[in-house]
Amino acid sequence: MQTPSKFESDERRVLHYLKQLEDSKEYFKEVNFIVGDSFYSKKTFVDGVKEMGKSYVGKLRSDAHFRYIYDGEQTGLKGANTKYDGKVIYDKHKFGYVITLEKCQKVYTKVVNRIFLKSEIRIVFLVNKYKKNRILFSTDVSLSALDILDYYSSRFKIEFLFRDSKMYTELEDCQSADKKY
Repeated sequence: MQTPSKFESDERRVLHYLKQLEDSKEYFKEVNFIVGDSFYSKKTFVDGVKEMGKSYVGKLRSDAHFRYIYDGEQTGLKGANTKYDGKVIYDKHKFGYVITLEKCQKVYTKVVNRIFLKSEIRIVFLVNKYKKNRILFSTDVSLSALDILDYYSSRFKIEFLFRDSKMYTELEDCQSADKKY
């Protein structure tokens, strides 16, 4: 579907893409995961994807805030049980080591609470020797770290298809004044 050239705000753009996704859900009955970049990792979009019964895989900013989920014994005292165990600091000893990829990139994972999503997510923390760390996540906490990496990296293969199709079919250079062409 054609994307309008101008939006009043990023929120309007996110709502437009969410509506496109909802309108075309008939074509994606078999699809369980929606993958997007960090632009779509907003509460509105992620909640909309979850309402459609799908899971979301995306990227977060490197300074995103999380809380550890408390897994110790409860005190048994009056009041609410302890749910969280403090803010996530990217110390590798609390994360589960998964694998070292090529280019000396180490992969760690942990199920944490994402404050703005108000839910638990699995994050995949990619650490490389150049200190350019990346954080990927999934709303499906049962998804493995390697599956999250695989789904997110497959997104780029699709981006190349879009770029090439626009370039070779000249889709962006249409001279028609009629919107349906």
